[in-house]
Amino acid sequence: MREDYLLSDACRGEEFGVAVDGGKRSHDLKRIAEHERAANRYLTLPGSLLAFGGLFGFFVKFRLRKIIPG
Repeated sequence: MREDYLLSDACRGEEFGVAVDGGKRSHDLKRIAEHERAANRYLTLPGSLLAFGGLFGFFVKFRLRKIIPG
């Protein structure tokens, strides 16, 4: 058995066959991009919390400036 990688921009479905000399070769679709996106989901929560925390810090600073003149 030999592995071949086929890059295509056409939608051919989950499995498709290609005629080759002496028969037919079948290809299965591997979704690599989904695994990368799953790994990035773990970074979404800390990134969101840091962004929200920064905005919340500006709000607190603005409110404290009104209360404590200086």
